[in-house]
Amino acid sequence: MTTRFAQFPTGLNVHREVGGGLASGAEYENGVPVVVDVAVYGAGGVRFYGKFTAAGSLAIETLRWDGVGVYDTNPVSNVAVSANTEFIQDVYLLGERGFRLTFTPSGDGAVTYLDVTAALGIAAPPP
Repeated sequence: MTTRFAQFPTGLNVHREVGGGLASGAEYENGVPVVVDVAVYGAGGVRFYGKFTAAGSLAIETLRWDGVGVYDTNPVSNVAVSANTEFIQDVYLLGERGFRLTFTPSGDGAVTYLDVTAALGIAAPPP
């Protein structure tokens, strides 16, 4: 399932739930990838906060300009998710359109939460 979010005006900070198949309470099955697109138009920096009831791997891919494809090279590696443990992943950008998140669980479970915060239109320096 893919969820698309509306464009936000530049210069705003956005903090919201990712939604779609990765919304709070959404259930997933062992080994079945869940895919959601997240728009962060013009963001200089993005932070993901997440917690899942089962372990797995979260791939964060950068969407191409058309919002359909993804780049082969991405700003972060896959995030190893431990069951019932909060994770935080920061991603520094230069105005990219958004991300495709793919969570591949290693057990049945549910999303406790997966939130994104983005500083739109504000360039953030790399760490």
